[in-house]
Amino acid sequence: MGHHRRADDLIEGMDSLHARVSSVQRDLFSLIVEADRLGMWEEWGARDLAHFLSMRYGISWWKARRWIGCAHALEGLPLISEAFSSGELGIDKVVELTRLATRKTEGKLVRWALGVSGAAIRRRADLAAHQPREEAQEPDRTRTLTWSYYDGGKRFGLSTDLPAGQGAVVAKALDRLADDLPHMPGEEDRSCAPARRADALVALCSARIGADPDPDRATW
Repeated sequence: MGHHRRADDLIEGMDSLHARVSSVQRDLFSLIVEADRLGMWEEWGARDLAHFLSMRYGISWWKARRWIGCAHALEGLPLISEAFSSGELGIDKVVELTRLATRKTEGKLVRWALGVSGAAIRRRADLAAHQPREEAQEPDRTRTLTWSYYDGGKRFGLSTDLPAGQGAVVAKALDRLADDLPHMPGEEDRSCAPARRADALVALCSARIGADPDPDRATW
């Protein structure tokens, strides 16, 4: 019990610090907008604001340009700005999300971003740069599930990218089924949740195959 309590306190502390860091980063982005408006980099011998940020904070020009673009975009995206300030969305996701969002679409995009990786958001933003903008602003239209065998056919990898609402359905179903499965020895701890979700997925698929009325299909 003490171990779980210590872990809970640790995670709570990390979450709190992450929210504080995100809030400060949002303030930094507001100052970046002001610095850009004032053109203050010139007195430091920089060619532009991205050059100044790169020199001042040791970041790449590429990242500096992304920060500047994001900072300006956030001025017109209050929902993403709030999600950033609260720590609900981290800086990497926010930087990519602002490449996609408009005032009209930001609410839907925030919900989507909560359930996907930062890499998925970057891919969508990169795609948006090469196609009509309205097509890139419909994350609910895109869903994928892929799998492959590796390690000489001994392992199986599964990857999916779903709209947040659909992902929540999948997550809830697997968690509920995992709760109903008998615990394997040594898997009572919450750290074993990923393994139990994997067991739940296998059980769900096995039940579907076993229920197939066609005898030839109801086999492995």
